Amino acid sequence: MSGGDPIQITKAPGHHWQPDWSPDGKYIAYRSEEGDGGIYVVPALGGAGLERKIAPFGYYPQWSPNSQQVLFQNHFTAHWNRFYVAQLDGSAPREVLAEFIAQNKLSAGSAVWYPDGKRVTVSVGDLSPSPSFWTVPIAEGTGIKLEIAPAVQRKLAEASGEGEAGEQLGDYSFTWSPSRDVIYFERGYRGARNIWKMTVDPETMRATGIDRLTTGPGPDAAVAVSTDGRRLAFTAKSQRIRTWLFPFDATRGHITGSGEAITSPGRLSVEPTLSRDGTKVAFFVPHGESRGLSYLDVRNEVWVKSLVDGSEVPVISDDYSRWFPRWSPDGKQLAYQRRNRRTNERQLMLWSGQSHEEKPLGSTLGVWDWSPDGKWLLSTREGIWLVPVAAAPHAETAAQKIASDPAYQLYQPHFSPDGRWIVFEAVADSPNLESTLYVVPTSGGPWTRITGRKQWDDKPRWSPDGRTIYFVSRRGGFFNVWGIHFDPTAGKTVGQPFQVSKFERPRLMVPQWIPAVGLSLTEDKLVITMAEESGSIWVLDNVDR
Repeated sequence: MSGGDPIQITKAPGHHWQPDWSPDGKYIAYRSEEGDGGIYVVPALGGAGLERKIAPFGYYPQWSPNSQQVLFQNHFTAHWNRFYVAQLDGSAPREVLAEFIAQNKLSAGSAVWYPDGKRVTVSVGDLSPSPSFWTVPIAEGTGIKLEIAPAVQRKLAEASGEGEAGEQLGDYSFTWSPSRDVIYFERGYRGARNIWKMTVDPETMRATGIDRLTTGPGPDAAVAVSTDGRRLAFTAKSQRIRTWLFPFDATRGHITGSGEAITSPGRLSVEPTLSRDGTKVAFFVPHGESRGLSYLDVRNEVWVKSLVDGSEVPVISDDYSRWFPRWSPDGKQLAYQRRNRRTNERQLMLWSGQSHEEKPLGSTLGVWDWSPDGKWLLSTREGIWLVPVAAAPHAETAAQKIASDPAYQLYQPHFSPDGRWIVFEAVADSPNLESTLYVVPTSGGPWTRITGRKQWDDKPRWSPDGRTIYFVSRRGGFFNVWGIHFDPTAGKTVGQPFQVSKFERPRLMVPQWIPAVGLSLTEDKLVITMAEESGSIWVLDNVDR
């Protein structure tokens, strides 16, 4: 803090990040992408060969107050997490909070040590305008929910509102003061994201006061408090999330030039999809703060961007929520999901680009793709389903199940150009939260595995000739576009996955929060969600006053 030369601590190959300094000052724990990745510790001043793996998976390690254990989460975003504690003796990590989360049916976000070192505080997702924190014994037991006084709730509700979701994506961090009487946390405020201070009575676990500590446009993130509780450090970022278009050779798997942002700054474009003729892009725009939950909790609008005349307009503007648009093969229609925000009724809708009107197809959720002949839609609901368009407005009654397995959640199914195959993503409920790509015949049958089981692979898309499957993978610590060749006659992959893009700088990278990312391509264009980030580290003094 007073200056001087920096010291390089880790020297092993691969990316190393998410460091946390032990309270006794002897070690630093961190996430490493070396090999298959995991949680490592290294002496504070480093040293060749002194890096040591303590867990074969996990993210965001945090030392216990006594510097004897490391808490970490299984996923790289603060959604639906599981939590583990690793010892320094090389024993296998043990899961914590599992019984508490399951019994209370909670969606866990992030977790931190409570200052006594015997408990963990976890943030959970719900529909309340106030943040929800539970403190639970590390050895399992009854959790205590932080009670928030009515006056504090009113202030948080007033600050929340329904502003623009803007371009802010990522985890919402929080931490305790060493004295246990304050929680510092990130929170949205009328379209910005700032650092807040909530005063807590440690005896009753009741929040009695609230103050906003930072007032910039945000996002302000990554809260850290000094051991004496007097200083707070955070990152003040500038973050722009937009849809980018790159010139692309889909046959050879090469990005052939520098890309450009094609959606407006200030408008978050989620899951963009390119029409098959390459003339327009559809995406959805979330409005309001989702408070770490899913896009179902805010109002979403479907927009269309013309790559011919540059226009960018919503397809329909009203109080309904619409999301995940998918172009028909001829580019004249969009299928998407719609929710009535008053009754919570959800429908699968079809919008005409000629009449600009929509009509219901059915109540099936999760539309992902159209068949090449335009007669079927792919949907997910406890499996992968073929939904006949001609059976509207109750198409779900004639749906045909293609694939399912209770051990996996299935997402992102897409037809091959000849309609014979369906590629999809299967997420296993494992400590490492693996995501693997498979192919199945459109008529159903055995699955053929496309990628390995030790990394997160997502957003599979076919090349126009059906001989390459492109996807987004987090191999090496950063999301990038990868590809693998496919023999459509044999129904098998050819060779190993190959890397297409190499975005590894904050100035231009694929967002870490993968649900918002879209990948779409034609023979000569590739569309993908990109983030442009910059920022500085700031320190607030006297935050204990």
